[in-house]
Amino acid sequence: MAHASRWDDSFQDLPPLRRSPILQPVGHPIGALHGGHALGAFTGENMAICVYGSDDYPAVVAYDLDDGAIRWTSPREDLALPDHPFRSGVLMARVQLDGAQAHRCVFAASRAGIVAYSDTGERLWLRRAWQITPAAPDGIGTPIALSYADSGALVTATSTGWVIKLDPCDGTPLDAYRMETRVLAGGRMRGGYLATFKAPIVIGDVMYLVVEFKPDKADRLPEPLCPCFLVRIELGAWDSAIERLAVPSEPGDRPPDRIQLGTGRARASPSATMGADGGVLICASAHGERPVITGVQDIGGKLGLSWEIALDSGETIHAAPALHRPTGTLLVSTMRRLVAVPHVTDADGQARAPVPLSPSDLLSPRVATRSTQVAFGSPFALTYDREREELVAYTNMRVRVRGRTYGLLGAFSLSPGGRRARALWTCPLSDNPAGSPLPGPGTLGQPALFRYAADAGEQTGLIVTTVSRGTFMLR
Repeated sequence: MAHASRWDDSFQDLPPLRRSPILQPVGHPIGALHGGHALGAFTGENMAICVYGSDDYPAVVAYDLDDGAIRWTSPREDLALPDHPFRSGVLMARVQLDGAQAHRCVFAASRAGIVAYSDTGERLWLRRAWQITPAAPDGIGTPIALSYADSGALVTATSTGWVIKLDPCDGTPLDAYRMETRVLAGGRMRGGYLATFKAPIVIGDVMYLVVEFKPDKADRLPEPLCPCFLVRIELGAWDSAIERLAVPSEPGDRPPDRIQLGTGRARASPSATMGADGGVLICASAHGERPVITGVQDIGGKLGLSWEIALDSGETIHAAPALHRPTGTLLVSTMRRLVAVPHVTDADGQARAPVPLSPSDLLSPRVATRSTQVAFGSPFALTYDREREELVAYTNMRVRVRGRTYGLLGAFSLSPGGRRARALWTCPLSDNPAGSPLPGPGTLGQPALFRYAADAGEQTGLIVTTVSRGTFMLR
């Protein structure tokens, strides 16, 4: 049996990057040619892994954190299919067989399959998507991120409703289960499956998924009427089957393994922490006529609503919220504003009053006064300033000036609870040789934090993959 533990680390304890950083180009000249799908970076102790959604470049590239040099790249044939560029994430983990020395691995997945590399880029194994289960001879859809369970299994969930367990040492399938079910939608019970499009959370041997109901082809239902759920799935021990979801038989059935978040689309990854009573608290969101942010508690294997916040009609949550666990502050971005939800762990059943912040308030005055429109464009990376007791967030902002849109990486600080905010710096993610900003969307992926040694001691850096200008390190 294998044992896996996370190789990449939590970087929320890093000192904040307060000064305007130096933009250092690294790697490929173009990040992606297909609109920026799955752009993002993942950092570990000694290197960064960046993912690219282009048929013209390797899907996975490993960078040295000291100088930005490329350590290795993945073969294109591992993860690419015709007309299906790489659109998933990666997992950096240590894998250990009983009694053996742990070794670092990088796992990646796409519609083509799931692959494992050593930390030097050697391919350890490749499991094609159609080899995972006989029940899906044409493949399992797109795996949405990868994680591991306490049992040691490598786990993922897919865009076509499959939950997968693999042996991380050789890719042997341990179990595969499709989340087929029935739901009350459009006034009657309908059959279909639950699909996920955002990263699952795995705590112990339990997976939490934000899912959308997809009706059977013979039972058509408009997407705005399809319910979205948070579901709880017992992954089981190494050699046991994934526990199947309960299937409601009547409209009044309320299975304990799910809770409805809304209707339509649920395209933001959930966050998790421990609630006030010691149970797991999941913060999730969904679209619908009025988008909602929901706190769901898992108590004794049963999901229950802790709190819920409805946003204004017309708002869209398009990026994963960020949760700073030590202060219990949840940051949720829409295109028009930032919502700071304080003290999410106070599970008293009452909705917290969100603190709305305009993106323009988080820009330096020089940039803000020239802007006609500002929107958030990516998830947040978070650090904490212990001296000032402030949360520091980094994200892409799309700033419109004189009819053109520019992608800027911005840093701002928030007081505990998010009631006060200050702009720290902004940095253009596209410029010409003279240093003047160029129009462009910037990045769609979360800036990845890393540590590096400097004369002044341990410092904080960021690595960012952009849509059209390549990859940059910021120090």
